Amino acid sequence: MPTLTDVSSNVGASQPMPFPNPPGGPLVTRRQIDATNAASERVMTDLRAIHKQIMERYLLGKLKASQYAVLAAISARTLAWRKVIEVIPLDVFSRGMRDPMDRTEPHFDSYGVPYFSGTGLDKLTVRRALTSLVDQGAISRYEMHTASRKVHAFSPISQKCLVAIFDRNQVPWPNALPSVEFASESLSELECFIVQRFFKVTFENTQTPV
Repeated sequence: MPTLTDVSSNVGASQPMPFPNPPGGPLVTRRQIDATNAASERVMTDLRAIHKQIMERYLLGKLKASQYAVLAAISARTLAWRKVIEVIPLDVFSRGMRDPMDRTEPHFDSYGVPYFSGTGLDKLTVRRALTSLVDQGAISRYEMHTASRKVHAFSPISQKCLVAIFDRNQVPWPNALPSVEFASESLSELECFIVQRFFKVTFENTQTPV
């Protein structure tokens, strides 16, 4: 059975952070996001199934309604598109994907169904939910600088949990993504529960949280 200690020795030491972590999360580029999503293709089927279990069997009764809606939105914009990380503007969280030709209208697919309808939450509520989810270890947030502004990319699972599923599938950790701390002491209670109960990763000299 792999341990997070094993993952740390194989991954974390060889991948220093490319930039200091700003308050909005580790800095990433569009190229890093695309490379990480490409590397994640090999774990996507397993990850989508496990994340569905996490949301339905555990997080549904643990998160506030606004937090759960925001997490579901991140999943809808990432895992549903076979990605693990994507840039999601606050307006998309609130109002969904808009028609590129008419921003007042939803963006429909060929069947006339919106690609993503949004949560209906105001931006302040979305910000608060995102901050809480990051603090709890339920999601990852990254910061990306474009030529005109700063944006954020999100993953519906913490990066430490994502490391666990790469290790579970014996897939090398993508060099494109900044490294993280792997010691069990650095995990939040939520992350600790998820990696042990859902990803079947054990810790040395620690007990499974109740």
